[in-house]
Amino acid sequence: MKSLAIITGASRGIGRSIALAITDAINSCASERGLRNCFDDSLTSSLTPRPLISTPLRMVLISRSVDSLYETARLVQQRCDHAGIIQTSCHEIDLSDLDNLPEKFGR
Repeated sequence: MKSLAIITGASRGIGRSIALAITDAINSCASERGLRNCFDDSLTSSLTPRPLISTPLRMVLISRSVDSLYETARLVQQRCDHAGIIQTSCHEIDLSDLDNLPEKFGR
């Protein structure tokens, strides 16, 4: 199972806070239960809840401001306690311009 988090408005405010909160949640889980116990599906049985995310988590950051977006990605990577657990990608997209969205995605 692969995990994907798509965060819009990630360059500042609530979007940036969500990206950092996800990072903090992963760090907290890994600290309390150990990294493998936090993400490994093979350790769960039918009686225990499955992990909410698997590793690596792909975090897609979307915003109209690309410079601030890269700052959010840098903060996520800086804050993450375990290298390679969160893979970030940044995309400058204006979601309010719905008429031009298909060309942004090659359609």
